[in-house]
Amino acid sequence: MHVMQYPDAVRTTITISEELLELARQRARSRGVTVSRVIEEAVQHELHRSAPERKGPEIPVFTGGAGIRPGIDLTSNRELIAALDDDAPFEKLR
Repeated sequence: MHVMQYPDAVRTTITISEELLELARQRARSRGVTVSRVIEEAVQHELHRSAPERKGPEIPVFTGGAGIRPGIDLTSNRELIAALDDDAPFEKLR
């Protein structure tokens, strides 16, 4: 039996299902290579393929004008609370 040597290879132990190992053996036999080679190529393929682009949550962006609504005294807690408790829609508070 010929063992293929890879210059930068390391020996390790992995746990895989019997089914997967048998598929790797069949693939290796059909290609005339070692099972190690088949598994290494499969891992390389998985690690080098492009990762699907993940879209994060949509972040709201404020595009309105700057500043506080005219007539609100920022030094008065009572006026700030009254403005927050106002039943007017948010868009009208600007």
